[in-house]
Amino acid sequence: MRDAALGEFDDPITLLDEDNRRFTMGGDKPFLLEREIRGAFAKFNSNSGWSCGEDPILDAFSHWTWVESGGAELVCDLQGHRGDGQLPYLGSAFYYLLTDPCICTRDREYGESDLGPAGIGAFFQNHVCNEWCEHLDIEYERPAYVNAGRLQTRMSTSYHSIHT
Repeated sequence: MRDAALGEFDDPITLLDEDNRRFTMGGDKPFLLEREIRGAFAKFNSNSGWSCGEDPILDAFSHWTWVESGGAELVCDLQGHRGDGQLPYLGSAFYYLLTDPCICTRDREYGESDLGPAGIGAFFQNHVCNEWCEHLDIEYERPAYVNAGRLQTRMSTSYHSIHT
């Protein structure tokens, strides 16, 4: 995961976004600042069960988080940069630099992108265990019952307020 810092401007400041639109930050509103991820940006899986199918290690990671949490949480909606040997990071040529993941929980504990049991169900409804799942010895660890409800599988991040 990326390193980030919580920041706060003492006085309002006007900034420009990537489309040169002005916006103001400041006063007593804290913000989270993350370093820029250089290189090609990719979406690897979503919180509604979609997977690009090209990064089985990350799908296995999502599966593993569910197993390690005792079925309580699933880290998904993985996106960022896949190191392909062209742009080394911390001395490694091949790596994943991930940002802004989602955690789906039994009780929707983590905000709008936490799709709860439907998000967990959607992941397992679409997930096909791979060699990394086998290597982690988790290929038989799955929910006894999978229910994704009305959740539509999509590449973009989904929010539960839109689906309820």
